[in-house]
Amino acid sequence: MHLVIFDIDGTLIHSHDEEADCFERALCHVTGISEITKDLQSYQHVTDTGIAHECIVNHLNRPPTAEELTAIEELFLSHFEQSLIVSPTMPIPGAYDLLSHFYKQPDFCLAIATGSYFRSALLKLQHAALDFTLPLATCNDSVSRIEIMKTAVSKAQTTYQQPDFESITYLGDGPWDIAAVKALQWKFIGIASNYSHEMLKNCGAEMIVDDYLCNADKLMQHIRQN
Repeated sequence: MHLVIFDIDGTLIHSHDEEADCFERALCHVTGISEITKDLQSYQHVTDTGIAHECIVNHLNRPPTAEELTAIEELFLSHFEQSLIVSPTMPIPGAYDLLSHFYKQPDFCLAIATGSYFRSALLKLQHAALDFTLPLATCNDSVSRIEIMKTAVSKAQTTYQQPDFESITYLGDGPWDIAAVKALQWKFIGIASNYSHEMLKNCGAEMIVDDYLCNADKLMQHIRQN
């Protein structure tokens, strides 16, 4: 069996313009920090919990409390849910058909690993009509993207009753995704939604697509190759 793990933002859906603003508003309200950088590549862990933790350490010179992290998550979710009513998430073209096609493959198992909060991940997928029932690992499982991806594998092993997989392929859109895949020695397919083909290639991506229109057979062939 081949395990195929999808990121969400920039991979299954277009990144939501208001999400970063909702997160910044929540974090600044809870902590009193005036502003945070939105350059994701500047963070050690590009996950919601990782960014919250790093911002508090850098600005307040102390680790966050559990109460602060919970308050940030709750307030962010409130802001984000309201923003989705006005501006729903949009799927990457062909994402629904690709997931449906992959789901029917007898030798494929599917899962999702994202740096988002669990509840915001569900909201994004629901609003984009991509709410397939798949094993889902999020930043509520770990602050580290690599550990989140490992958790997705563990959840997939349990869900599909597979002790191991012939191959693991991760579909993502960011340089941090490529770095994590390299560390785990998995296959990678890049989605050029937020970063250019050249940027992803320079980071080490060998296969890159703009979307999922007419790419299903090519992607399946790449996944099944040893």
